[in-house]
Amino acid sequence: MCALVKPMEPVLSNQLLVDPNLVYQVKWDGIRILAKIENGNVLLHTRNGNVRSFIYPEIRDILTNKFAKQTLYLDGEMITINKGKADFFQVAKRDRMKTASKIQQYISKIPVSYIVFDILQYNDWITDKPLHERLSILHETIEPTDKIQVCPTTTDGESLFHYTKNQGWEGIVLKEKNGKYHLGVKHPTWKKIKHFQYVTATVLGVTLKSGSVYSLLLGKRERGEWIYIGRVSSGLSTEEKQILTIYSNSLSVSNPVTAIPAFKEEEIRWFSPNMQANIRFLEWTPDATLRNPVIESFLK
Repeated sequence: MCALVKPMEPVLSNQLLVDPNLVYQVKWDGIRILAKIENGNVLLHTRNGNVRSFIYPEIRDILTNKFAKQTLYLDGEMITINKGKADFFQVAKRDRMKTASKIQQYISKIPVSYIVFDILQYNDWITDKPLHERLSILHETIEPTDKIQVCPTTTDGESLFHYTKNQGWEGIVLKEKNGKYHLGVKHPTWKKIKHFQYVTATVLGVTLKSGSVYSLLLGKRERGEWIYIGRVSSGLSTEEKQILTIYSNSLSVSNPVTAIPAFKEEEIRWFSPNMQANIRFLEWTPDATLRNPVIESFLK
């Protein structure tokens, strides 16, 4: 097999563009997986080149049987559906499994589907072809099943945006019809819009690395107790880190939180609950913390 490639990435946007030169797809909340099919062999790998063929043997075997005599390179998302939406935490649990016996056990417990949204190679490389041609080739190549599907594409971005928001899905991706596939880079011919949530959280402390503030520890008040809801470093400016580092010693108090996870090789300083911040996040995790939090602003 040839060397593995890195996929194209969309850039984050907060603006829904309505344009006849764009098409729109669901942004599936799963594990990005590419499938390299060559000489009767199928290799599944992540965006960083980590092999996943043994993690998803049911998908690997279907692709092997369907495309034994073809050379293809597919790009898509491995997902598992739970209560009508893609469940990232379930598919991530499956993706972390190491032993063949456990993987076989969880094929039925955490079933996955491979949603293919692009094709990079069809015998020859076709990354220079416009997206609409690649999608046409993809639809002609893949016969959908419950395990392997082609991601639906629409020209009605507004309807897809509102539908995914109402369903509680992650978001949508806007793609230029005539855009090429730019290997290994984030490129504005693809733009992703996520359906974020927002919360006002209290800053209960900080973590430090090498003596400098690295992240904030967030909490909320419930039944008279402070509950830890996660840590955040994204959105924290260098100047804010410097200020917090300077004053963190004088602000330090005993731990106000009843239960927190262990932080490896980091110093923690707790504060009195006087500082609040507006936080953008994707969703609540199963352990009631914020997924992908970003600091939007501090409250004055």
